Amino acid sequence: MNKYLSVIAIVSLMSCGNAGDDVATEQAKASDSFDKKVLTVQKNGITLTEFTDYPVFSDAELTMVSPKDKARVGTNDFEFEVKNFKLGEQTVDAAQTGFRDDIDGQNIKFFYSGHLPKSSNTTIITENLSGGENYIFAVLARSYNLSIHAASKGFVMSKISIGDRASKIENAKGMHVVPISPIGSYEYEESNKALLDFFLVNTTLSDKGNYVLVTIDNTEFEIRKWAPFVIEGLPAGMHFVSYKLMDAAHHLIPGPFNDMGKIEFTLKEKAALLVQ
Repeated sequence: MNKYLSVIAIVSLMSCGNAGDDVATEQAKASDSFDKKVLTVQKNGITLTEFTDYPVFSDAELTMVSPKDKARVGTNDFEFEVKNFKLGEQTVDAAQTGFRDDIDGQNIKFFYSGHLPKSSNTTIITENLSGGENYIFAVLARSYNLSIHAASKGFVMSKISIGDRASKIENAKGMHVVPISPIGSYEYEESNKALLDFFLVNTTLSDKGNYVLVTIDNTEFEIRKWAPFVIEGLPAGMHFVSYKLMDAAHHLIPGPFNDMGKIEFTLKEKAALLVQ
């Protein structure tokens, strides 16, 4: 039963390949006051199911306090202010999701120009910048690493230009997708599932417009709805996921995070207990 969401707009989710290879279903799921539909798509033994039952934190805010107008080549301290969201706490539904839970609790995901993210439950994050154009992205995330989609002020994305004599910090333009999850290692016997999550900036997804091309190992899915999904059906071991922001003509949209290549994640089998 959905305890948190009051409105869900259903937009189609389609997988790539021949129609005979895919099985797409819509499963009804009740909420406190209405019925909604959960999207599920299956291909090559992999199942993606829309994840909907979570606290939305729509009033959460993340603001970059410093640097405000100056940055330098080398080490920079990025300081943030957080409102209506407590860093370091376990999200209230963490034990029920079946996803890997971060022991550091709710956190800030911080990305720098195509690098994999840092996670921090403090408001100061240190990063080394290069000369020229840099992009940084930061977003609030639940303790099980689901980013906050619904908060219009819950993320920061900035372009930082550093020249020989001056620097400039401004809001990033263009359309972007930022990969959030999965990444790292997961204990396979915990739930046999992982979280698929990404963040969109300055774009929407639709049947005839932009979409996110997600590739899990060698299986492609066209994601045409901005939502998190549960990944099931993968065996234990090393896997790869990639995200590409595509336009309606199936061309890659340029951007610093729109094609970060293959991201590794591992479903780890627990070691068997020794019996004496």
